[in-house]
Amino acid sequence: MPQLTRDVEDSVRPGMPPSKSHILIANLYHYTDTPGGAGRLGWDETQHLIANGHRVTVVAAAGDKEKLEVEREGNLCLLRYKVPTLNAADPRRAFAHQSAARAVLRRHVAEPVDFVHGHVPLSYLAACEVFGREARTMYTIHSPSTMEMDIEWPSESLRQNIRRWFGLPLLKHLERRCLGQSAVVVSHSNFTRREMIRIHGAKLGERIQVIPAWVDLNRFKILRDREAAKHALGWSHDVPVLFTLRRLVRRMGLDRLVRAAAILRDRGWRFQLIIGGAGPLRQELEQLVQTLNLADCIRFVGRVPDADLPAMYGACDAFVLPTAGLECFGLIALEALACGRPVLATPIAAIPEVISNFESQWLARSAGERAIADLIGNYLSGNLPAHLPEELRRRTEQLYRKEELLPQLSNLLFERFSSDGN
Repeated sequence: MPQLTRDVEDSVRPGMPPSKSHILIANLYHYTDTPGGAGRLGWDETQHLIANGHRVTVVAAAGDKEKLEVEREGNLCLLRYKVPTLNAADPRRAFAHQSAARAVLRRHVAEPVDFVHGHVPLSYLAACEVFGREARTMYTIHSPSTMEMDIEWPSESLRQNIRRWFGLPLLKHLERRCLGQSAVVVSHSNFTRREMIRIHGAKLGERIQVIPAWVDLNRFKILRDREAAKHALGWSHDVPVLFTLRRLVRRMGLDRLVRAAAILRDRGWRFQLIIGGAGPLRQELEQLVQTLNLADCIRFVGRVPDADLPAMYGACDAFVLPTAGLECFGLIALEALACGRPVLATPIAAIPEVISNFESQWLARSAGERAIADLIGNYLSGNLPAHLPEELRRRTEQLYRKEELLPQLSNLLFERFSSDGN
């Protein structure tokens, strides 16, 4: 198990309960197994709680089937549940996560749980079923489940449509249960809060409290020598380097970014576009690059090791966020900004909430490929406002510092301790 990093303040914050409380965190995957945005935030929370003297159990699906079902180190326990492989038509699929999570929790958690914090519906509902009567509960919405799956689930065939017809109402029901069973509900953006009100109604949605996601300023820093970093990465020194890091799925807008690159090339611009990330569209995107004769200026680097991210952010000339739909915060934008790099983005969902705090003219007029090309072209020509790296980092620290926002999140979980003094 990776060692916890002690880069959070060790003092007990206002609103914290007495040390040695037992907190159960429910997530989709463990960040140490499968790095990702929601997992990163959950891992940061875990470190913060342990640094303040609490015991933390994290339950999540086994991203790596070879990993142990239970790992313990000091005040941290990682539990991994394995979801059985079932036919798409098997009705047990809908509750497989909950059943597997419940079983693991009952096998390995004998001591009382004081608080439960869920980051995804299924494992959180399992935790609530086992411990919710005795524990205070909180649910963080990283993305409205029905909106995400409405985009992620294809509908080209009858079988896929059947999954959507039955699956989306079920997801809405499960998400509604998460809201109803929680003493506290949190989202990271006003966009997410508004969408939850639209989906579930004001009675549930207006209970949501907004706390922005945060960035680790100890990890993401301005590079002293960007040219050396470009050399180490094998990136171009002769033309501007644009970097994007996305899961290769439709809603991330990478096909539009590739087509925007063709427009820019045809306008005479020279640049290198680095696309990081893995996903089902890799082959389709690579074929699009070949069809548009862009192989000389677009490079796919695949899944980026977590340790390499700070150097990639810091080395690029600009980070590009070409989202086509449903971006409920934009953590990667903060990471790039903490490294002092400008972020050129589409005006989708919660992205304007973040980017407008730095430079509103870094937002395209739409998520279309021509609008993306115009935005990048204006950047390459020097027609967009420029901000010093130190200014971008300073603004990131003012608004999204981990050491400020994590205690706010914990104080909501431990609210009764700040109100009654127990």
